[in-house]
Amino acid sequence: MPKKREWPKAVTVGSVVVKVYVVNHSTNATGKAYVVSYRTPSGRKTVKFANSTAAMEEARLQAEKLAAGKVEAAEMTGGSVKSLPPSMSWREESRFWRCCASVKEAHRLAAA
Repeated sequence: MPKKREWPKAVTVGSVVVKVYVVNHSTNATGKAYVVSYRTPSGRKTVKFANSTAAMEEARLQAEKLAAGKVEAAEMTGGSVKSLPPSMSWREESRFWRCCASVKEAHRLAAA
């Protein structure tokens, strides 16, 4: 009977699977690195770790995030936020803030 392979290891949360691989890495004292690999809506992500414990913990955290659907919001950058359609034009926004300032002033006068 063939021996079961120890690596790669898979962390499963719901329908999400995050895998941890072992690769040769000459700069580590052990000569190995542990790579966490998972897919997001923006593509494949990989993260290297020096020890297997940290890699497995990261795999568990990423699997939980992916299963909960929290990964897209966490990965948004300033550029992707700027590319979202504006909710109001700059004129509407300007009017909004002027209105807020006048309401704030009215409350301040009423309190005095």
